[in-house]
Amino acid sequence: AYNQQDYEVAVEGLRKVLILRPRFERATVLFVRSLAQLEEWIECEELCSALERDGVPIRTTAFLRGFVERKRNRINKAIEQFQLAHAAGRRDVAL
Repeated sequence: AYNQQDYEVAVEGLRKVLILRPRFERATVLFVRSLAQLEEWIECEELCSALERDGVPIRTTAFLRGFVERKRNRINKAIEQFQLAHAAGRRDVAL
């Protein structure tokens, strides 16, 4: 659903996945990205903070924070986070 830009459906499905597998990193990443597309900023922040507390690598958490900041049009903050993600080894997306 995410790739079809049906973010509401993506959020609904990913919530179910994360109930069954709460530490499924790929699902969590898509969940945060879907929420950001829907401008659910508070939940995005809460999830990013929880991921950091849980020890998810900074390459992932900084990327997610950068994604959220870019969607919020906070470009300078987004660049900072993307640079952190890149420095930490994030190479799978164009930063």
